[in-house]
Amino acid sequence: MAFSFVTLGDVGLDAYGDEAAPRPGGCALNVGCALATAGARGVATAGPVGPDGAWLGGFLEARGVTSLLEVKEGRSPSQRIAVLADGERDFSGGYAPGVLAGWRPGHAAEEAARGAGLLYVPTFDVTRPLAELAFGWRGRRPLAIDVMNASDHDAAFLAEVVRRASVVFAGFDLARDAGRIEHLAACARVPGAGLVVVTLGPRGARAFEGAARFDVAAAPVPGGKVVDTTGCGDAFAGAFLAARARGEAIEAALGAGSRQAARVASWRGAVAPLG
Repeated sequence: MAFSFVTLGDVGLDAYGDEAAPRPGGCALNVGCALATAGARGVATAGPVGPDGAWLGGFLEARGVTSLLEVKEGRSPSQRIAVLADGERDFSGGYAPGVLAGWRPGHAAEEAARGAGLLYVPTFDVTRPLAELAFGWRGRRPLAIDVMNASDHDAAFLAEVVRRASVVFAGFDLARDAGRIEHLAACARVPGAGLVVVTLGPRGARAFEGAARFDVAAAPVPGGKVVDTTGCGDAFAGAFLAARARGEAIEAALGAGSRQAARVASWRGAVAPLG
């Protein structure tokens, strides 16, 4: 079966210190759910989980996302999260990659990733090999790579990502990461480069296409209170990709991403409730 969108890699458990049970998490899961929430059809998510995360397959299916999860012996990827008074999340509790470390997709996941209309891969130290596999699988077919806050990547790899992917996502602080933002902007100006989309938290988002720059303000959070920023960047990416697939212009897609990120910020957890 050919899918319109496949998200590949990090699927796991978000462990909040004040809650007994973990919540669904992982960038590949979050973006898959955000795509479906934004109206995309033919969405699948592939990644490895342990028996403790086998239930995530049912969670995805209930959200309209086809589960291509592989249950492996070991622990599911897990992120410990504390939410601060202003709703910002603290990840200092640690990330355990579990069965994601060293994972390579099985036949079904690889075939889905190769044949998808668009493939999304979140990329950090553990999943960088998956991005490199995707470069070989996709050629110039639509490929979205999320480099996160780029802390695990050097300038040469970032330049390669912008050259090889059609859309590159990153999440930065406008003041602290000004150098990284300018580096990605410069990479986007190279002929043949992909579109670069940078989320900036409460400062909105920015996109670079060639020499052109597009800016959008952060959408207001429903209810007026930021509850938890976990997953906001993933929600933005999913809604942005869905909007672009519908043919919306870059500015409109940035707005769609901003609104979905704001919705997730009004809720505890990386995936907003249905309805």
